[in-house]
Amino acid sequence: MSIEAEPGNQLVIHLTGEVIDLGDLPTVAQTLDYLRDIETQIKDAKRVLTDALEAESERQGSRTLDLGNVLVTLSSRERTEYDLEVLADMLRDVGLPEERLGELIVATVSYSLNLSVARQLRAANAAYGAALDSCRRTVPATVYATVKWKG
Repeated sequence: MSIEAEPGNQLVIHLTGEVIDLGDLPTVAQTLDYLRDIETQIKDAKRVLTDALEAESERQGSRTLDLGNVLVTLSSRERTEYDLEVLADMLRDVGLPEERLGELIVATVSYSLNLSVARQLRAANAAYGAALDSCRRTVPATVYATVKWKG
């Protein structure tokens, strides 16, 4: 499936077989609206199909599904976040020096956590580790299924 601009200001949409005259702006607008609707339907369908693969993955207890001539690998893109303001207050309360706190919580456009320093702090002091744990949360991830055809 591809979309190509044709000579003479036409666009061929191979998904539908339509040839769109780019000079016919009402048709261009109508086609754009139609394609956006199709895009939404495709995203919804992909989510349902991925959910089905994820359910089977959970049932089998494996992130890789060998389905005969297809190998499916499921991956998630979850990330861990910390409540950095609360963490900073908690670490100050248990005695972490400001200089070290500045190394842990790095000022950028938004605050981020230096995982290397977090590991060091966790290993050095149980109270620091407890503060890190209490401010940590796992953000739900979108599961992505990679499909590879065998043979």
